[in-house]
Amino acid sequence: MDEQPTTLDASTLARDEEYRQDRITSARDGRRRARLIVAALQNRIDGLWADLTTRDDPLQRREIEQDRNDALQELQRTEAEVDRLDLEIRDVQEEARQSGVPPGWLR
Repeated sequence: MDEQPTTLDASTLARDEEYRQDRITSARDGRRRARLIVAALQNRIDGLWADLTTRDDPLQRREIEQDRNDALQELQRTEAEVDRLDLEIRDVQEEARQSGVPPGWLR
């Protein structure tokens, strides 16, 4: 059986609109920040790779390789955060759709 959106009073609608806008804005801002971090980490990883390939000293190569591995791990964590935030955004949109929320609320 399909659920019908319930009729809500004006104060409940205003509170609901603010709540949903806050949730989606927070998720979008977080995703934007995480994407910037992903780009910066990728730039760092590329630079470390270039540096690694030009070094002959094994000690320096080990240090650079460790820095690069650390950056790669952080990149994976940050990419997972982007995926989580993408899912959160889709969840908010789906919840809003199922609740009969006007599409303009989430823009």
